[in-house]
Amino acid sequence: MIGGRLSPEPFDIFPGRPLGPPRGTTAIARGRLKTALAWVAALLLFGASGLWAHRSLQAEVERRVGDDMKAVLDTAVDGVGAFLAGAERLAALVAEAPEVRAAAAGQGAMAAALAPFVRAGKLTGYVVADARGVVRESSEGFATPGQTLPPGAFPAAVAGARGEPRAGLPFRGLDGRVRIMVVAALPGGHALGLGIDQSELSAPLLAARAGRTGETYAFDRQGEMISSSRFPQHLRGAGLIGPDEEDSALRVAIRDPGGDMTEGFRPQTQRRAQPLTRGAADAVLGHAGVSVTPYRDYRGVPVVGAWTWVDARGFGVLSEVDADEAFEPLRALERIFGALLGLLAVTGAGAVAAALWAGRARRRAARAEAEVRQLGEYVLERRLGGGAMGDVYLARHALLRRPTALKLLRPHQSDRLAVERFEREVKVTALLTHPNTIAIYDYGSSQGGSFYYAMEYLEGIDLERFVARFGPCSDARVVHLLRQVCGSLAEAHDRGLVHRDIKPANIFLCRRGGVPDLIKVLDFGLAKVADARGMTRDSVVVGTPENMAPELFESADKASARSDLYAVGCVGYYLVTGHHVFEGSSLAELCNAHLSKSPPSPSERLGRTVDPMLERVLLACLAKDPSRRPSTARGILELIERSAVARDWTSADAAAFWARHGDRIVEEEGAVAEPRPAAPA
Repeated sequence: MIGGRLSPEPFDIFPGRPLGPPRGTTAIARGRLKTALAWVAALLLFGASGLWAHRSLQAEVERRVGDDMKAVLDTAVDGVGAFLAGAERLAALVAEAPEVRAAAAGQGAMAAALAPFVRAGKLTGYVVADARGVVRESSEGFATPGQTLPPGAFPAAVAGARGEPRAGLPFRGLDGRVRIMVVAALPGGHALGLGIDQSELSAPLLAARAGRTGETYAFDRQGEMISSSRFPQHLRGAGLIGPDEEDSALRVAIRDPGGDMTEGFRPQTQRRAQPLTRGAADAVLGHAGVSVTPYRDYRGVPVVGAWTWVDARGFGVLSEVDADEAFEPLRALERIFGALLGLLAVTGAGAVAAALWAGRARRRAARAEAEVRQLGEYVLERRLGGGAMGDVYLARHALLRRPTALKLLRPHQSDRLAVERFEREVKVTALLTHPNTIAIYDYGSSQGGSFYYAMEYLEGIDLERFVARFGPCSDARVVHLLRQVCGSLAEAHDRGLVHRDIKPANIFLCRRGGVPDLIKVLDFGLAKVADARGMTRDSVVVGTPENMAPELFESADKASARSDLYAVGCVGYYLVTGHHVFEGSSLAELCNAHLSKSPPSPSERLGRTVDPMLERVLLACLAKDPSRRPSTARGILELIERSAVARDWTSADAAAFWARHGDRIVEEEGAVAEPRPAAPA
């Protein structure tokens, strides 16, 4: 919910006119004929316009799909590049360690020299070989002495020529485990290979995907997948991996089976005789490309995709999404055109039926207007705003005369799922009694089946508009505001509720009961009971990308109290600096930033010193790893209370601000209304 402008919008939302006196039969027939002819002309014009619109929309959808796929691909390539560069830096440090160099010179055991690094990092073992890749020494399960490692997996020659470590392609060890070897030169012409589990390479690829069915993966020059597939269940069902196997790396060739294997198709030709998929075939030739024309992927599912060949690393990256999902808007339009053709076939009857329907609709609208003016004990006065689920009205209780904000579910959205979600929102919010959480007064439905609930009416401004209008807050005022936000969340978290969409637009600043600078946390419509399932499965990503914790980009089911606290850090950062922690032009760009980039400190962003304790708390909330964030909202409260500026924003300061700006805020910004929807994922 946000502060919406209160315009003098009239409440008469069901316009109509009184019926005139009865007309003669001839006049009625003449009127219906004119109506029918008008409908025919309108439908023909609409059909011609629709065909043009279809072609234009198809071109625009294809352009957007292509741009989105390219953005996802670029994010994945950047993520893989960052991982490999980090692994090579780690290998350089290990190879330069005195104990490792001494072991390479025969003055100690290599296993003992490397043991601290294996225990401390993500290393899974090691191998020492000569420049030709002939193994001299290896950790258990990695390789055997005398074995010759392939140069692609053990690039000793490249590492020696470059004078710096080099990561190879994934390699399956004797124990069946797939690893990446990062090779660094050692004295005496030897090379040290450090093993890193293949899953580390797959992580940034699995995180970068488009939509519900998107997938990004890497493959070698032979078209063999070298990272993990998102769909091991499909591969097991098709017999491409064993029934107990989870990982597809070095198991699956990126080849077109000729039909959809997820629907039961089984090819008659062996896998190695099947052609590479369109994206893989083009990439292994060293090309980059995008295809919005569907082609079959390695499962035989029609997809669209973008691909590139990373020549410096010797592998390709392909990002794909099911064509059905990519072109859902276009399919919807085509269904509309099919319906239009049917309508054109029965134009005459349709015109008459439309005229009759219009009369009935006017009568229904008149009845609906009479009903909607009063819902239960509440009389509606004017509309405050609206959103995806319903409209919010200023109302007054018929007896108490108390001003109330009343949220009404739109009649056309009153299906079972919408009603369940609407009821869930009010029941979740009604559980909460903290003074900084918006209060729910009542809930019910009208005789006509319109669902509504009544909540306290607030006058003020949300924090997003507040910063846009007044600029960043002082450190002391930020502490004052965050103290109230954390108080509201502490109660919700104690009850097992996770808000999931904490953002400046959902935090309302107002005067209430004579108290200035009072915070109200709004819109628990996306809240979930911890470990609950079912009501949110239609959303892969839930929330607002600028304020989402990294784990939520992977799965909405990972929402927790600590993901709310990450969002609190984002809100505090915004209040202090006037900027979001990360800013980007696309979901993929924001996802990559939250997953992999370290935020600049508020002091660095502003070029001034921010209160040390406040800055420490904000950066702790923004930790990528949830376990490194404060564990509870009360924990944040305890920390910010220790701030040197915790008592510098006084009630007198708040009263002075609202005396100076309060009337203008209420006049221009208005009252609590419906939230702006979050950006799609």
